[in-house]
Amino acid sequence: MKKTLLLSSAARRLKNITQLLNWRETKNILSIDYELKELRIPEKSSIVVLSPHPDDDIFGVGGLIGSLSKKMCSIHIVYLCSGESGTVSGASDTNLSETRKKEAIAALVLLHGDTTIEFLNQPDGSLQVSAKIIEKLSSIFKNHKPDYIIAPWFGDNHEDHQTTFQIMRKSLLGISPDKILLYEVWTPLIPNRYIVIDDYIDAKIMAINEHTSQLSSRNYIDAIIGLNAYRAGMIGEGKYAECFIELTTKQFDTLCALY
Repeated sequence: MKKTLLLSSAARRLKNITQLLNWRETKNILSIDYELKELRIPEKSSIVVLSPHPDDDIFGVGGLIGSLSKKMCSIHIVYLCSGESGTVSGASDTNLSETRKKEAIAALVLLHGDTTIEFLNQPDGSLQVSAKIIEKLSSIFKNHKPDYIIAPWFGDNHEDHQTTFQIMRKSLLGISPDKILLYEVWTPLIPNRYIVIDDYIDAKIMAINEHTSQLSSRNYIDAIIGLNAYRAGMIGEGKYAECFIELTTKQFDTLCALY
């Protein structure tokens, strides 16, 4: 079993590397503006954030969420999985699911108190693309009419994250947001947009600390804040930054046809 898991993990890494190499060519096909520029989301925008688990929103876009509070943006967070398998052993725990929901709510209050949230309660660690979840997410998009949809990028090295991307792409039929914004958690992406989050880094750290149940298994603060520090250092602005791939709906459609 262990050997099988190792092979499976290696196969996923190889797939991600291949996707990353293909992406260098794909960006040319999509005619993406790949000059790294500051992300500018207009005031009062409607935004839907897809978070595979009840902490990925904070890890990937916590600084951005904090910054949008000043722009009077409407933000709706959709948690696809409830996090019941987020233990050291990976065993399912219903009590943990409820704990993580409470942690997610407490974390968001620190960044953007007016954010609305929704839990889709899909199985943690084995998220699947299904007609039911596609219909549900499509309904959410139609109700909120988002200007921006924010989701994990397709090469993020976690199956639930990659499945979240696939569910999103299948839920966009008839939906035309102004932009699709893809974020990183497990695997750095090749960005074309960034935001300096120095003004929100303390709140982001506090928000990560609200996810107490997860901090015993991994040092997420050093990992995530370290990534943010690295991004700012390589960009040459500020001390901390979050990075993204920004696509128009047309570019996103073309991307989905290629992958």
